[in-house]
Amino acid sequence: MHHVAARRAIPAILQGTGFGERALALALAAQLERLVPEPMRARLIDRAAALPNDDAPVHVGPAAIAPIPVDQLQLCTQLAPLCVQHPAQIGLQLACLDALADLWPHVSSDERPHLRARFINSVIARQAPAGSMLTTTVLREWQRDLPTGMGESPNVAALKGVIVEASPQDAYRALAEHLGNRMDIPTLSWVLGALATSLLCNLRDRPGHALQALLGTVACERITPWTPPEDLAVLVSQVAYQLWWTRNRAGLPQVRACLDTAPRPLADAVHGGDLTTVQRAARNVAKTPEAFWGQAWRLLDEWIDLDDRRFLHALYASAAVARRTGPNAISPDDAAAWATVLAEMVYDGTSTAIGVSR
Repeated sequence: MHHVAARRAIPAILQGTGFGERALALALAAQLERLVPEPMRARLIDRAAALPNDDAPVHVGPAAIAPIPVDQLQLCTQLAPLCVQHPAQIGLQLACLDALADLWPHVSSDERPHLRARFINSVIARQAPAGSMLTTTVLREWQRDLPTGMGESPNVAALKGVIVEASPQDAYRALAEHLGNRMDIPTLSWVLGALATSLLCNLRDRPGHALQALLGTVACERITPWTPPEDLAVLVSQVAYQLWWTRNRAGLPQVRACLDTAPRPLADAVHGGDLTTVQRAARNVAKTPEAFWGQAWRLLDEWIDLDDRRFLHALYASAAVARRTGPNAISPDDAAAWATVLAEMVYDGTSTAIGVSR
């Protein structure tokens, strides 16, 4: 993240009492500053700054008076356990922690207590349906009967049980094979992200549950160097559970495939809102990364002028996919998932928030 872009985002975040969707949008806009065409850079940050302030009740407790971290390692070591204990909307919690860590080197010493306080306020106040999160109490109960061991290297086929098992405990059992002493959190997070993109391609994710989980997998991968392994193992388990819940309990309708639709250019397909056509077009354009990213940034530029929800979904999807694959490569499934997020919202001017609470 460039210092100038970060410095534009930080004072805007401090205008509220929390660290939520607006703060995340500001941080992602600053991160994308080096990737998007120059005319978009100021527009992205200005649009994020125009979102309503993130507000949350002021928290008074041990977390609020702990020493101020001096670097990203101390920051994540201190705050990751707070996310573990408060797993409501865990994908959003982790995305915000990653955003805060990315901003931290650019935050002045007098701003740091205030920015950390805003993160703590939101991470503790954030809410979600009880069944949508995996608490440490439940996780400990599952672990009593499940000694972890070494399984295969993480891959989509080996971890598909994380989303297709009938019960959440069986889904955790599929994940636990990869959580031993030699666990590879970055690879595991990337594979869980691939499962999230699969859900985005197959479910109509208007509430943004699968998109939030995708953000969480990207964040887990990025904060690995600064976060204790024991916390990472729990956080990955909580994100994996969010994926399972999204597929099995969130009540999202399936995408109805229509195989006889005529091929269309990517932008036309997105504007038409036909998800099957959109996915086919995106996979085709992904064969030429430069062409895909050129069209992706142009479409994101259009979404800047739409309502808050559609702007946020488009920004989150674009940032997640860009950070998963880099600016010069794009997997067909990631491309299809990104395009599906935009097309899903074409006729949905009242798209709901990524999470339950800001």
